[in-house]
Amino acid sequence: VYRYINFPPSPKELEESLAKACQLWIISTNTQLLNDEHAEVIKKFFYSGKGVYLWGDNDPYHADANFIAQKLIGVTMSGYYMGDKNVTFKTDSTNCGMLKDHLITTGLEYVYEGITISKMNDPEGKLKPLIWSTDGNVVSGIYEDQGQRLIIDGGSTRLFYSWDNAGTGRYVKNAAAWLVNYERFGELVLGEELKK
Repeated sequence: VYRYINFPPSPKELEESLAKACQLWIISTNTQLLNDEHAEVIKKFFYSGKGVYLWGDNDPYHADANFIAQKLIGVTMSGYYMGDKNVTFKTDSTNCGMLKDHLITTGLEYVYEGITISKMNDPEGKLKPLIWSTDGNVVSGIYEDQGQRLIIDGGSTRLFYSWDNAGTGRYVKNAAAWLVNYERFGELVLGEELKK
């Protein structure tokens, strides 16, 4: 695990670290710290099939998440919405909750949406909603296409508030496991077996 706090590494150091990593998590502040060179390193990492999790929160605490999400798939987040509730699974008769029957929500009964949160701006419909907040907006979405996996989340306060009583620990573990994209390894192993 490589952890950078307050300031990101140089693009060169980031590239060296990511060469040994299976996923990248970015937790945004209100200031953009990443530049175009960082974005190119992250794009290369992402397009190689490695997972990316972009965390933001209410305006303006999503600067780097928006910068990278825009570069990767053309999605951003915005807003300053009051959440502060636990949500269960979404049904046809509810406007909030988690996506049912997904690996990330496996074993969860509910999850905390965050205190004040953002919603996803997804003009081309590239994201699959993962968590709908109590105001009915998508606070967390997933992208999966051509072996690439990405999670974008507008509720980063979930990481440090109500952690113990709202399923966040299990949610984070599940998200990390999903971003590993283990199916890639199955194809690689199967391909090697077929060559024999």
